[in-house]
Amino acid sequence: MSEEEIKQLLQKNIELSEKMWLSLEKQRKIRLWTLIIGIAVIVIPLIISALAFPWMVQTIQNSYGAALNI
Repeated sequence: MSEEEIKQLLQKNIELSEKMWLSLEKQRKIRLWTLIIGIAVIVIPLIISALAFPWMVQTIQNSYGAALNI
């Protein structure tokens, strides 16, 4: 291989590496947002249910307590 061919191969390698890096960076951002949304889908309903649970128990207790004279 001549020196010119090696330079061309190195330049092509650099270009392909940059394209790959850009693609991986996009994938990283997508995975980050997927993680954030996934956690939000799990955590937010847990928080809401933890806050609503005492109210639901109180409502059920009042309804059935009056019906059963407890």
